[in-house]
Amino acid sequence: MGSVTDLKLIFGFPVAERFAYSKHLYYSIKKFCYDPLVLFASNKNIGHSYDRLTKIKSRRRYRIHQIHNFVFDAFEEIRNLDFDYFVKLDSDCLFTNFGFEGIFDQKFDFLDSVDQSNDRYEWYHTKEFLKSAESYRRLLSDLELSRRDPRISGCFCALQIYSKKAVCFIADRIKIIESNIGYIEMVQKDLCLSELLIPNLLKDAGFKFRIIRLPEKKAGSPWRGVRWRPHVGKEEIELLANRDLPVLYHPINRKFFDKTRMILLKKIGYKWL
Repeated sequence: MGSVTDLKLIFGFPVAERFAYSKHLYYSIKKFCYDPLVLFASNKNIGHSYDRLTKIKSRRRYRIHQIHNFVFDAFEEIRNLDFDYFVKLDSDCLFTNFGFEGIFDQKFDFLDSVDQSNDRYEWYHTKEFLKSAESYRRLLSDLELSRRDPRISGCFCALQIYSKKAVCFIADRIKIIESNIGYIEMVQKDLCLSELLIPNLLKDAGFKFRIIRLPEKKAGSPWRGVRWRPHVGKEEIELLANRDLPVLYHPINRKFFDKTRMILLKKIGYKWL
């Protein structure tokens, strides 16, 4: 499909803590991903536009399990722009190496990282989503869609990627989604919609997905760098000292002088101002 230099990428993430961490992430994206547009929004009025790091209006409330509200805000912001893919991150990520272009070696519309083994879901949030199948079907009905298959799709909040075609499809339907009783029921149940709602809608609409496995940390061996918890530790960085760094690290502790954060920023040449 080509390299990142051939693609128009837009990155985005919500901000709930110090703006400095956003500048760290922006620097790491800009260093390894060829100066793309990077968007952020904050419910707490944190931060300001800086270079190509651009603050957008937060029209919706962002909170745990409902960060898809930021994605909705971003989709509405970018739908008329010229781009190939939108990359949604968390603000506690850091890019640390070239190689991100490898994920675009084939065309796709969204990432799918649900772990399904022998028709049994090991991911807690998918099990909870299944319990609200009727609410989800009500939403599909209003969108004039139906479940293509019983499989549950989803993708971890720290790395979600959507094609422009997928962005426009969802952006055109946000008002219908937010007014639907099934959607409202799922929000009230506090389901993890941030990782499940959009991937499932795209899957059931027939969009092309790419499976991405997010391996867990294993003692004594490096991993690709994206997981839920625990935070990336100094010992893991030292283990990778004589090897290629993973392309993306998550989660990095949101403490300004966290040792892991300092090591990675130094490796990529970040200059404190």
